[in-house]
Amino acid sequence: APSPERPAGSGAVDALIAELKRALARADEVGTELARLLAELKREKEEMAKARRRAESGERSTTAARPQRPCPPTELRRIAIGGVEVAVPAEAVALVREVPPGRLKEYARTSHVPLKHFGGLFVKLSSRFSGKLREVRDAKLRKLKLPLVIPVGGDLPEFVDDGATHLLVLSHGNWHGIIACAAGHDGADIMIKTESGKNGDIAGVAHLDDGGAVTLLDVQSLLQRDGFLVMA
Repeated sequence: APSPERPAGSGAVDALIAELKRALARADEVGTELARLLAELKREKEEMAKARRRAESGERSTTAARPQRPCPPTELRRIAIGGVEVAVPAEAVALVREVPPGRLKEYARTSHVPLKHFGGLFVKLSSRFSGKLREVRDAKLRKLKLPLVIPVGGDLPEFVDDGATHLLVLSHGNWHGIIACAAGHDGADIMIKTESGKNGDIAGVAHLDDGGAVTLLDVQSLLQRDGFLVMA
């Protein structure tokens, strides 16, 4: 039987309905994509906020002053190694002597300094030193070579400072070693507080009685690692 005749204009209506369905489908896809983008944006904002909080927390932790501990007034000797200024306890300095550039190259090549090079005519070698080296017999001292030690940590150079002008003989008990350096000012620095900040052979910061501060070397750790044990 023949199908009933459709009303005029029904084809146009069907086309509009189909177009509407496609538009709704596209709107649904756009809505889904928009929701995904909004969720991703929210996650990114949360991550940025977390990173900012971590950075601010890290900045506070690095800029916050470490506790300063009072210590008995301690005289320090200030020196420079490769242009980096540091200080050592004056009581640990057994001797300071100028060194000719040519001789310094020899010491750097062998990594040792013969103590007889600090001697002189008609003068006991032991009398030139302070601390435990002063108690060692001259005959023994003249045969000894002390290691040229290189402090590490912070911005200190990794090699012997070829611009050094002095040799600093360090002693901690029976442990001894020599640093090539530039001698600091002649005035005494008096440490009254310490601020811990261990970094290699750097013990931290020494706070002085005049309000200044200087990086403090850990002589004990340096000599016990690279120094030489000498018994009287």
